[in-house]
Amino acid sequence: GDKFGAEYAAGVTTKAGTADKYAMQWAADGNSKGTEKLVSNDPDFTSLLTIDGKFFSVTHFETPRPGAAYLSELEQDDKGKLTVKATKAIDFSTDGGLWIPCAGSVTPWMTHLGSEEYEPNARAFYESTTLGKGSIRDFMRYWGKYEPEATFTKEKAIAGGFYPYQYGYPWETVVKSDFTETTKKLYSHGRQAWELSYVMPDSRTVYGTDDGTNVFFTYFKANTAKDLSAGTNYCAKYTQTSAATSEAKDWTATIEWIAMPTATHDDVEAAIKTTTFADLFDSETCKYDKSGAGADGVCPTAGFTSVNTGGYGCECLKVKPGKEALAGTLEKRRYAGYLGCTTEFRKWEGITYDSKNKKIYTALSAVQYGMEDNMKNGEADTKYDLGGSNHLRMKHNTCGCVMEMEVDDNFLATKAKMLACGTINVDEATKAVDKCVITGMASPDNVAMIGELDQLIIGEDTSSHQNDLVWIYDFASGAMTRIASTPYGSETTSPYWHTLGDYNYMTFVVQHPYGETKDDEPATIAAMKTLSEKAPAMPKTNSDSAPPPGTAGYVGYIGPFPRVNKAVVSTSTDKAAAAPRSVSSSIFYGVMGAIMTLVVLVH
Repeated sequence: GDKFGAEYAAGVTTKAGTADKYAMQWAADGNSKGTEKLVSNDPDFTSLLTIDGKFFSVTHFETPRPGAAYLSELEQDDKGKLTVKATKAIDFSTDGGLWIPCAGSVTPWMTHLGSEEYEPNARAFYESTTLGKGSIRDFMRYWGKYEPEATFTKEKAIAGGFYPYQYGYPWETVVKSDFTETTKKLYSHGRQAWELSYVMPDSRTVYGTDDGTNVFFTYFKANTAKDLSAGTNYCAKYTQTSAATSEAKDWTATIEWIAMPTATHDDVEAAIKTTTFADLFDSETCKYDKSGAGADGVCPTAGFTSVNTGGYGCECLKVKPGKEALAGTLEKRRYAGYLGCTTEFRKWEGITYDSKNKKIYTALSAVQYGMEDNMKNGEADTKYDLGGSNHLRMKHNTCGCVMEMEVDDNFLATKAKMLACGTINVDEATKAVDKCVITGMASPDNVAMIGELDQLIIGEDTSSHQNDLVWIYDFASGAMTRIASTPYGSETTSPYWHTLGDYNYMTFVVQHPYGETKDDEPATIAAMKTLSEKAPAMPKTNSDSAPPPGTAGYVGYIGPFPRVNKAVVSTSTDKAAAAPRSVSSSIFYGVMGAIMTLVVLVH
């Protein structure tokens, strides 16, 4: 809600040309346009970019609907401190607006890669008779439409400008030194619940993680380095090499990559407004009974293939002739299951790469459901494996894990194992508050490699620790050190390691402070009271009501850290004292004498 000139940071903007520049909150009746502008308190990934000697930042605002992203110009003083000089909303009008921008990354050529998470279920949309209240109705505010819940249908959504196949893609923002940008969705990469895209050092291989239930792992191989508009998608098939029903921490697998039919950017763009799910697939009911009686996941008719993806359960599909490329791109996860790729993972989050050791690290917020063997958190349940491949068979761990994958000379992942997992808390005295032990991670969300220090940043998005934490995993010692925590009820989103000039920075973003709490919790009430008394007033946010002061999200960084690969002059005779420290120690002691603080750029 901070104001820079005429711009409100995190103001949710409408399509260019709409009467109101900002989307408005719902009125008190929940069925008409209100009078308060919509301001997000859910910042997510924030990049730091160096363009022709100038510094910029792109920040995602994940909720409400529609989503938002802002470009900021930064100034750096002689001690490395960053401040915001100006900010403005990024315009997504040519691509129908922005849907749930979650995590992101920075490409080797210094562009910003964003995401669209939890893509709309196009099959459910086109088969619906009414849509009612929900994300799509909220998103209609992008076009200045405020439809009553009782009468909102797919016909009204389409008439207003909404098409489900327009959402669920990564996007690239190219920033210029004059504070302008060009942004486009990368349609050939296909629709999924993009947590983030990550470009490998060859500038062609782009890994993508898929958040949700019964999800998969993919990469896109660009035809030309540094041009992500054209290429081929691949999906991963995992073959478990550890014992069936092994503990999650002991799980191992080999990886095979299967090429997917991939439509061109132009072909996808042309199909968005004219293609329905029924144009891509014939479908029939899978033999499934929740009780398990007579449920075998077999399709009744020859020629149909059963899949189990995206939390939709068993589906029987047959791709229509000539529609393979569009089906493989617009319904990418379903088509991956159709091809026999592994679609059983749960809550696949951030990803990063250690170029020195040629390892990928990626977070799974939970090990459960399809990752078990016909179980749901240890109890018999066939829902998540019925009709699927059942490639994964391990014990559940709701505290989540960080996965390590070996990479070959072509930057392709070949083997996988778990680097570290959280531990379920069984202590009766504390487990009601902290479901996972507090000496380890809970629901790891995004990860970032600090290559020069051989350390991994791990952020949490959890309800299993009372406060979400940020950790450093040190590869030399194998130790995990807690370096930061967020306010009660908030999430730490997308920590990342950036270099600007002579300094490094760890971005630190806090989403919806006090947002994931119960109103009757004494701690929450006390915290809210304190904030209300001491903090400055804030504009209304996406809660559609005036939040207590101090509950706005924060975008900032920890640093600056002088770059450790630069020569350091020390007058100390103690060699150990003069040596560069790790980030886990520098938070408390300082790297090479630097004074470390959390600096808030925007809230």
